[in-house]
Amino acid sequence: MDIFTIGIAFALLAMAMLIARKKLREIESVSLLDFVRRMRSGAAFRDIEPSELQEIITLQNNAPLLIDLREKEPYEAGHIAGTIFLPFDDFMHEVLVKESYAKDKAMILICDHGLKSKVAADILGEDEGFSSVVSLRGGMEAWEKYSQPAPHFRCCPSFGC
Repeated sequence: MDIFTIGIAFALLAMAMLIARKKLREIESVSLLDFVRRMRSGAAFRDIEPSELQEIITLQNNAPLLIDLREKEPYEAGHIAGTIFLPFDDFMHEVLVKESYAKDKAMILICDHGLKSKVAADILGEDEGFSSVVSLRGGMEAWEKYSQPAPHFRCCPSFGC
């Protein structure tokens, strides 16, 4: 490869990174109330925090589908109660090819770190017209950190505790 080709490749890569960074800045997290309002209005948004998912699970009325997009082993090692196990490729096939899910059905997608679920939510929301599909920000890794109790430290007797 000559220097000109390398320069063009570098410029294209830099442009792609700028576009991706701009897209990431547009992503916002929403409260539970905002989630419900936007579900009803069909507005576009793409992710929620673990605390917001906990509120949604707690309410349990008209709860969205919780779909775990991970592979079998990680899912069996631990998952959120009430989730539907449907690996990423199978889910995308069900949605895009078989059209098994209505475009207005509320769904929360879950994966290991929030990347696959974010991609799926973006594709379905932006390209396919699904109005109420979101990703769990940070995936199961964030959920596990959120749902674990804070460590309790015992005071050292020399401090008089």
